[in-house]
Amino acid sequence: MLVVNSIRCLLLILLAVITILGYFDFLYILLIFIVYSFGSTLHSPAANVALTIIVNDDELQEAVAIRQTSNQLESVLAPTLGGLLFSVFSPGNFFLINGLCFVLSLLILLTSNITEQHKAKAKQSFLVDLKEGVSILFQDKILKTFLFSAAIINILGAAIMLTLRVIVINMEVSSLWWSIIFVDSPVGVIIGAVMSMKLKLQRNIFIYGFICFAVMGFFNLLMSLANTPLVLTIFYFLSGIAFGMGNTYFGIMYRRKIPVEKQGRFFGFLSAALLISIPVGQVFTGVLLDSINPNLVMGILGLLTVVTALVSIKVLGREQKKKIEYSN
Repeated sequence: MLVVNSIRCLLLILLAVITILGYFDFLYILLIFIVYSFGSTLHSPAANVALTIIVNDDELQEAVAIRQTSNQLESVLAPTLGGLLFSVFSPGNFFLINGLCFVLSLLILLTSNITEQHKAKAKQSFLVDLKEGVSILFQDKILKTFLFSAAIINILGAAIMLTLRVIVINMEVSSLWWSIIFVDSPVGVIIGAVMSMKLKLQRNIFIYGFICFAVMGFFNLLMSLANTPLVLTIFYFLSGIAFGMGNTYFGIMYRRKIPVEKQGRFFGFLSAALLISIPVGQVFTGVLLDSINPNLVMGILGLLTVVTALVSIKVLGREQKKKIEYSN
């Protein structure tokens, strides 16, 4: 995280200098943001591993919920705060402020208390690292099934987001209602993450996670029946709460089940898989929306989410039972 944040900090300061001096060339900006995006991609798995290292196991559920809450607050507040700052400061000063924020994050990371036993192990070849990372999926059938189900749900989630935009456009709602609808789910996710902190689950976390996603799919199904912006907003808000709880339980399960020294490779693989699933879901849904009513598409996607979650509970429960019987 120190390396990644340092890279992003230097790039933003470089961008600020270029802008202030008047060298705002499109090619320069493009190259800077390509490298910046690469750093951002590396940051996600690093942050996930750091959370496991820094936090004690008995505080893990609360820590994952807080991280989930902060991510959603960022998605809600960052555009607003960015717009306000951009309206007050020049682009160069705006980029400079952003870079100084990374300086602050570096100072916080440098003061973090990371114990000696979790320091990085000796370097080994890339192929060995890759082999160990991939082996995580094949050594544990529960984890492999879990990831496959999560990828399907993520594809359906991307498809639901695209379908929702089409439904809202067809409703011809005002700009106020548009804002309320699309800020509604992140707020629900925050509430769901906070609720998960209150429910101290220690066993069968993956089952509770998929139950939450089944509930989310049910509310997505009800969204297809909504004929007013208010009803649509309520169902979308409730689905956000269910997603917030389920996503928090998933995060806890990953961190408890995977060795710390392998979490970086695992979360890197997970981030890549989920990132790829987004355009897959949107392309597939775009074809359907050209020929099928968007409300019907939303209903189908919601139903598929419910079915996927329930089937996952059944399959994972059977795999866990086999594992217990084998260990006995």
